[in-house]
Amino acid sequence: MKKFLSFLLVVIVTFIGVITVKAEDYKIVANVNDSTLKMTVEGTFDFTNYAYFVWFANENDQAPALGNVDNTNDSIIGNWHYFFENSTDKSVEIPIKDDWYLLKGYDYAYIQKRNRETDEYSLVASKIKIERPSLPSNKKRYSFSSVHDGLLSRYIDFPYIGKTGNHKLYTKIGKITDTSLLREYSNNKFDNLFTYAKNDKNGKLTSCTFGISNDDCYGNNSNYKLSGIEVGSYYYVYFYMDDPLYRDVSSVLIAEGIEGSDNEPNYIHYIENIDNATDKTVYTGDVVANPKTADFKIIFIVSLVIITILVSIIGRKKLAKIVKK
Repeated sequence: MKKFLSFLLVVIVTFIGVITVKAEDYKIVANVNDSTLKMTVEGTFDFTNYAYFVWFANENDQAPALGNVDNTNDSIIGNWHYFFENSTDKSVEIPIKDDWYLLKGYDYAYIQKRNRETDEYSLVASKIKIERPSLPSNKKRYSFSSVHDGLLSRYIDFPYIGKTGNHKLYTKIGKITDTSLLREYSNNKFDNLFTYAKNDKNGKLTSCTFGISNDDCYGNNSNYKLSGIEVGSYYYVYFYMDDPLYRDVSSVLIAEGIEGSDNEPNYIHYIENIDNATDKTVYTGDVVANPKTADFKIIFIVSLVIITILVSIIGRKKLAKIVKK
């Protein structure tokens, strides 16, 4: 009887050990620090006897088959990715070398392990939910610089990673004629500016490639040369990636036209807030008016006052003559 009870206890403990190895026993944390994406797996690992692998999938994807490890593939999408062992037995860092941060979905992970002695694979945890880090705010996704020779450099400021291929970034630049958008931009309201930039038929659109090769987004390789920039005018700079697999990583920024020097063309300069513009911008309520327009209004108002005074004087003289009669 005692032997039977001991055997039963062993079975129960083993059974509990098996059923408790679930997704909730492992946690995958993804976070962004200084524009670098880091992902760690927290759980219990035995690196002495096992090698561990992770597979990322969409919520409704079928569970991947065990084994089938491709050591030549660095992607964690559709591939069993080998864990680095330079961590503790409670936390493991996963190097991210593809576009997981940008992709829609792929918020679930499977973990398998391989017995180093027998080479047998077994499932450790399935459908671990990953909390995807939020994208940076509109003004923090991209940046640009316009050198005096007219070339425009574009930079991606979020950790797209994307070392497994080339990617296309679209850039559209156009003049802002609806000056009320400038005040909204300064108040971090971008919806109307996005709509304006998307629908503007007069904006100049181009694309550049960034990634592992053929990078023509910045520096002397830039394929975007500015022209027709007017000093004192304001421009939108609209960025987007036209990829249905990606989250919406579009952004719209504002720049002002600056006069070039030494026979160089005019260029644009990024402004975080319209109050920081180089130009002496004049505000009228919530509408930002171009200084030239503002000067014209002042002249118009002064002229109107003078005309009113003259009309009043002439009218009084005529009235006085009538009274005398």
